[in-house]
Amino acid sequence: MSRLRVLITGAAGFIGAHVTRSLLEQEARLTLLARPSSELGRLWRVAGKRLDRTELRRVDLGAAEAVRAEMQRARPEVVIHLAADPRARASEDEAEAMRALHVDATRVLAEASIELGARLVVVSTSDVYGKLPSPHDAEGEVAPRTPYARTKAEADAMLLGPLREQGLSAVVLRPYLVYGPGAKPRQLLPALIAACLAERDFPMTDGLQQRDFVYVGDVARAVTLAATAPEAVGHAIDICTGAPRKVADVVQLVVDRIKPARGGPVLGATARPADEPDAHYGDPAPAEARLGWKPEVSLEEGVDRTIDAAREERST
Repeated sequence: MSRLRVLITGAAGFIGAHVTRSLLEQEARLTLLARPSSELGRLWRVAGKRLDRTELRRVDLGAAEAVRAEMQRARPEVVIHLAADPRARASEDEAEAMRALHVDATRVLAEASIELGARLVVVSTSDVYGKLPSPHDAEGEVAPRTPYARTKAEADAMLLGPLREQGLSAVVLRPYLVYGPGAKPRQLLPALIAACLAERDFPMTDGLQQRDFVYVGDVARAVTLAATAPEAVGHAIDICTGAPRKVADVVQLVVDRIKPARGGPVLGATARPADEPDAHYGDPAPAEARLGWKPEVSLEEGVDRTIDAAREERST
């Protein structure tokens, strides 16, 4: 990994910041592509002074020629594509905009990767499985139910199908419920932690659904391994623990750690979406076989780290 030339899109995002840190720790040579409007505060908090060793380029991924020019200039050996519109519940009216980012922009990066002989690692989503029975099979059926999941699934099929036949070396990673320091405030755990620290009510569902919680540092390590693992090329790989937990139990874990004097979760205050599966989890065995990866951070330790980071941010 040392001195490997890597180009990253979406480095300023939640997972992207941790991937950047992981690769810098491995002494990779990084070019970071960020939207002109991207805020870099989270990236600096996570990656710190090591960012001085990277090159940041501002570019709109929808500008195909500009993206191709950046690829030719950086000449990466590995491209890690993390840029996405993460709104899992976006409306059908926004499907075309999502397709432009998730499919069209990904195709541009893939075609440029073929020209350069670079490996392309794309972070997709477990949402592509919809309500299929768990544990899911990354090499099997998908059943996306939202514009976000459908456009991600379309991109996955493109990368592992026709573009692979054109010579693309691609790895598709599908993380499950990623949590940890730097997550967007509207996500479940950061929103709950913020409410508990502020001692205010947090209305939520009954929490009986089971989810596969994966710590962001473990996800970043999987992405780093995918950059060079020979057995990963040409495959979709689920990044998961395979040990789902009831959301209500995870919520109680947060409450037990923070012990708010008042406020906190109000279970059953909101209804679960009708299209939400009761259980959603993956099989970690293929990730161990193809990447040499398995989760290392327990849920308890990961929650503690997330709470500590939230407390530190509140105090600054």
